Amino acid sequence: MEEKNKIQWFEKLRLNSWEVEILIVGFVLVMLFNIPDTLNLELTKIQENFSVQEENDFLIWIIRFLALGILSSIIHILIISFSVYLGLRGFWVGILGLSSVYPKGINLKKLNFNTIFNKQISQYNFNDFIIKIDNICSSIFSFSFLISFSIVSLCLFFIEIILLSSFINILNSTFFNNTDLIQMILDVLLPLFAIFGSLFFIDYFLFGILKKIKWKPFGYVFNIIDKFYKYITLIFIYDTLYYAFISNVKRRIIFLLFVCFIFISSSFE
Repeated sequence: MEEKNKIQWFEKLRLNSWEVEILIVGFVLVMLFNIPDTLNLELTKIQENFSVQEENDFLIWIIRFLALGILSSIIHILIISFSVYLGLRGFWVGILGLSSVYPKGINLKKLNFNTIFNKQISQYNFNDFIIKIDNICSSIFSFSFLISFSIVSLCLFFIEIILLSSFINILNSTFFNNTDLIQMILDVLLPLFAIFGSLFFIDYFLFGILKKIKWKPFGYVFNIIDKFYKYITLIFIYDTLYYAFISNVKRRIIFLLFVCFIFISSSFE
C-alpha cells in the first residue's frame, strides 16, 4: 500500500507539474529581462580596462571575461526558451479550455464538407493534440537547462586548462627549477588533459558517438576518461537529463534546436 501511494503521488505530481513550471518560468523571466544590459555593461568595462602586467593579471582577466560571457549566453538562452515556453503553454491552456467547451471535438456533420476533407479532419483529436503540446512545453523547459549546463561545463573545461597551465608553470619554476625530466612530464600532462577532454566533449556533443565503439579495450579506457571529465566538469549532476533526451528525441532535432538556441542567443548582441 505504501509503494502504491508513492506511485500515485508521483503520477499526480507529474501530471500537475505544468503549474509549477509556469510559476517558475514567469517569476524567473521577469528577473532575467533586467540582467542582459547589466552584463553587457560589465563586459564592455572589462574589455576597455584590459591591461596585463603579470601572468596572474591575465588569468584573472580571462576568467572574469569567460564567466560573464557564459552567464550572458545562458541568460539569453533562458529568455528565449522561457518566452517560447510561455507562448506554447498559453496556447495549450486555450486548447484545454476549448476541449472542455466542446468535448465531442469537431462536428463534421455541421461542416458538411466533401468526404475527402472529412477523412482528413476526422483524424484530428483534441486529446492527442493537448498531450503533444504538453510534451513539447515540458521538453523545452528541460532542454533550456540542459543547453545552459552544457555551456557551463564546456567553459569550465577551458578554464581548467588555463588554470592547469598556470599551475604547471608555477610548480616547475618554484619547486623543480626547470629540471629536464620534470619539465618533460609536465609538458606532456597538459596536452593529454586537453586531448582527452576534447575527445570527451566530442563524444558528448555528438550524442555518445565514441561510446558506440564495441571494441572492449577502448571501452575500458574511454570509460575512465568519461568518468573523470564527467566529474570535473560537473556533467554528472545532469547526465540523466542528457541521456533521457538523446535516447528519446531524434538526434537531428536536438542538433537543430541547439544550433537555433545558439544562433538566436548570439543575435541578441
